[in-house]
Amino acid sequence: MDYAATGLAVLEAECARLESLDGKKLYLQTADAFNESCLTMQDVEGNEIRLD
Repeated sequence: MDYAATGLAVLEAECARLESLDGKKLYLQTADAFNESCLTMQDVEGNEIRLD
């Protein structure tokens, strides 16, 4: 099982949910040998949200 791809799919699903609530995707850092994937978003008030 490719856990990195599974984790990325979970992040993308949560991103889609938050975008439906007017959240904005800022950037995605994909997993490498040392770090897991991380998605940074922004809410409607401009606060940054980190999903990992």
